[in-house]
Amino acid sequence: MPMDGSSGARDELIGRRRGEEVVQVGTHADGTPIRWIFTEITSDSFHWIGEALEPDGRTWRLEGEFLARRMP
Repeated sequence: MPMDGSSGARDELIGRRRGEEVVQVGTHADGTPIRWIFTEITSDSFHWIGEALEPDGRTWRLEGEFLARRMP
């Protein structure tokens, strides 16, 4: 459950494997549907994409994107 330290709001997500990816779906504290996609997963790195669903119910808006690599 990611939490915003400044406001105390928290997001709740449930993760599932989808092929070679891990997809977490849930909602922001305000009820907005969100998804986090972890892709290009290796033993020392991954690509993380965070999106929120627009009010039209079809369009996903990018909220954050990260490329992570394990420190040596």
